[in-house]
Amino acid sequence: MTELSRQTNDKVVITVYDTIARCRPRVTGELVEKMVGDLGFLPKDAKPADVGRRVRELLDTPEEKADAEEKGDGVPDISSLGGLPKMGSRGGSPAIATTTPRGEGH
Repeated sequence: MTELSRQTNDKVVITVYDTIARCRPRVTGELVEKMVGDLGFLPKDAKPADVGRRVRELLDTPEEKADAEEKGDGVPDISSLGGLPKMGSRGGSPAIATTTPRGEGH
């Protein structure tokens, strides 16, 4: 990030970090370094909006997604927990009791 700051300005540096943080569940130093390297040289007058779009494009490449998913740091990925069905429900429908009331049926 220091080199990026020397090339451009603080707004661009903040945009790069912020864009990564908005597009990924975790921001690691390794990912930031890779993004800065993939961006390459930027002109001094680079617009933060243009840089943000470019970072999103880079993050959307299949290679980047695979790298982000293969953390290997022993920290469980809980990003998908919000998509689990609620306890006692089947496919989003409320649970249906399958027992008969006492005294009926037998």
